[in-house]
Amino acid sequence: MHSHSLGYYYKIGSQFNDINSYLYLFNKCTKSYNLKTSVEICFSKSLKFGSTIKDVKKKLHKHRYQHFSNKVLNTEILLYRMLVGNYKVKIQFQFYNNKFFLYIYTFSHNNKSENEEIISILLSKYLSDQTIFANQIIIDKLNNCLSIENSIDLTIYRLSLDSEFFNQEIFPKLNVEELPKREDCIQVQESYQRL
Repeated sequence: MHSHSLGYYYKIGSQFNDINSYLYLFNKCTKSYNLKTSVEICFSKSLKFGSTIKDVKKKLHKHRYQHFSNKVLNTEILLYRMLVGNYKVKIQFQFYNNKFFLYIYTFSHNNKSENEEIISILLSKYLSDQTIFANQIIIDKLNNCLSIENSIDLTIYRLSLDSEFFNQEIFPKLNVEELPKREDCIQVQESYQRL
């Protein structure tokens, strides 16, 4: 394994080594103004939140992923690289008690216009209008959340707020009725399977 790869895996392992990264994501998704979508936020039609590690591994090419465990948080992380369109992406699949609850796309090699194109594709997939998206969250009817951070890398977080992981005592109890939300539920035809 190349030293560049080892550095990436070490960085990912340390990023989710304690609860603070998860608390940040949870708070971002529950305390931000959010946009509702009728399109389910999931990895694919056959891999949805709650799938097992075995289910996800079956869909990935053998030996092209790295598997890490965090015994303190009882989480497992699969790291995987693939192409989405013409773009190289690093994907983290995260599991708690063998159930898929979070995945993260990281685009590290794109320029600004390429990142804008990816964001535009996401918006067209989940929203019927090109709403201003700065620091907003997209949430579906199943309480799955999508968050985008566009800084040095373009990072797309998708998580299930109803997962066992986010229902632990460390996380504030979530009352869906109190979430800030957009009044209308926007329907859109899902046309991009991988984003």
